[in-house]
Amino acid sequence: MGDFSLHINWANQIGSSAEEEDFLECIRDGFLNQYVEEPTRGQAILDWVLCNEEGLVSDLVVQSPLGNSDHNMVEFCIRMESDTVNSETRVLNLNKGDFEGMRRELARIDWQIILKGLTVEMQWQRFKDRMDELQKLFIPVWRKNKTGKAAQPWLMREVEG
Repeated sequence: MGDFSLHINWANQIGSSAEEEDFLECIRDGFLNQYVEEPTRGQAILDWVLCNEEGLVSDLVVQSPLGNSDHNMVEFCIRMESDTVNSETRVLNLNKGDFEGMRRELARIDWQIILKGLTVEMQWQRFKDRMDELQKLFIPVWRKNKTGKAAQPWLMREVEG
């Protein structure tokens, strides 16, 4: 939204100068729509609301000027949809882990036989996989549920401009 001070015929999308034609081309390239249809200064539409998403801008009204301004006010709503986010975070409950059981199980493993003939990367992967298995067996998981809106706290369902 802004005061562009360009005299464009929005009904026909024609500019009266090369600069205006270049600007119109940028608007078309960006797939932007201009929503102000009434004059905002004299008989010209100089204040525009541009948007590339249909239905995002609604309830646009051109009102009388505010204070000593020579431009009319433009009031509109921006429709904001937010998806509900359901997130389940799994956290290890280390306070209830059976580390003695884990140590006993680790002591039973003959690492010489399991890792023999493997590259360092393969040895690391085998060790890590076994530790992950033991973690699942001996350390319980605590589930943290979060439900909320995927929007910034300052955004409401409709933001008026």
